[in-house]
Amino acid sequence: MKKTLAILTLIAILGGFALPALVSAQAPDSCTIRKDLGRVGLDGCPGVGNSCPFEETYDWTDAAGNPHSASGATCCLFNTILVVTDWMFLIIMVLVVVLIVFGAFTLLTSGGSEEGIKRGRNYIIYALVGLAVALFSRALPWMVKSIMGF
Repeated sequence: MKKTLAILTLIAILGGFALPALVSAQAPDSCTIRKDLGRVGLDGCPGVGNSCPFEETYDWTDAAGNPHSASGATCCLFNTILVVTDWMFLIIMVLVVVLIVFGAFTLLTSGGSEEGIKRGRNYIIYALVGLAVALFSRALPWMVKSIMGF
């Protein structure tokens, strides 16, 4: 009973302070472009370091002469995807290198034992799976772009 009362009191206190703050929070109406969106084919979006209002529309023509149009929200979405996937790629590649080195070290120091060889081989296999995930993260912006029809 005491535990239930304490939890209800905590919820009431947090709800009394947090709920008004959440309700009064305003959503942003623009973003700052941090990545070159031309690398995914969104050449009409603002350049790196520029502000991109959500309600604005950007028009451009690609190399084949086809007209394209994207909203500022779309440019911000792809900017966010590129930032996240670049960080994912970096972190995963560091882990891949660490796993390969650790797997090789385990293989070399196994002394011919079956268990040590199996463990070292598994580390290297996990590293290769991580490499595939890292490459998939690099392809993600292009997949999102094709799904959205750009």
